[in-house]
Amino acid sequence: MAVSAPRGLCSGGQGSGPQIRYCGYTRNVGNNPKRMNYKQIRDNFVTKDKDSIFLTIFLFFALIAVYFYFFHDLFPRLIDILLFIAIILLLPIIIRRFYSDWTRTKDIIGKIEINSDRINCENANLEILTDEIVSLELRQNYIKGKRYLLRDIIHNGIAELKIEQKTGENHRLVFLIENKEQFDNLGKTLKELYRKKINIKETMFNSELKTVLLRPHWKFNDLQNLKKELNIDTI
Repeated sequence: MAVSAPRGLCSGGQGSGPQIRYCGYTRNVGNNPKRMNYKQIRDNFVTKDKDSIFLTIFLFFALIAVYFYFFHDLFPRLIDILLFIAIILLLPIIIRRFYSDWTRTKDIIGKIEINSDRINCENANLEILTDEIVSLELRQNYIKGKRYLLRDIIHNGIAELKIEQKTGENHRLVFLIENKEQFDNLGKTLKELYRKKINIKETMFNSELKTVLLRPHWKFNDLQNLKKELNIDTI
């Protein structure tokens, strides 16, 4: 397990539970989770993030070339500067929404309620008690439309949950993380599931980066303290 945080991400802080600080604000994942609903996405949806950086660069220079060729002499220098800033900020966001991994209304097939007691799948009329879960594998792409770090790509917010029950039944659920509240609450729910001695594997992004409570980098001492708090030997 890595012991250092990437640029823009740092660990530590005061509070009742593990905290993580992102670009100046602190997030506490130690409180009790709420009952939270997530939009369920069709099973055959593309779950991996698409990277639009090369297309963005190409279109950026194309737009600049068109502007200088046709419109440059029509506007003062200040307009040129403001236009460049607007293109840099807005172009990646606009382009990202045209990729195949960006969810649309037609991709939503229902809703999933995830909490520490049960997982309800509205579309399949399925209820899974967490006490009946043997193992759980979660792969997530952070929050839809957000960057995890300042120089990160814009993520699609897709999460994939694979569940194995004591009965031998296996389930795969695909859902969408749309905001910080949903993301934080999912981390709190995972904490309660660790307490139940469920075998949990967490990863994030296309690189399959290992996480614990949705957080990819832990200091050694913090991880040991977390295991003591959850009364588990491994994590």
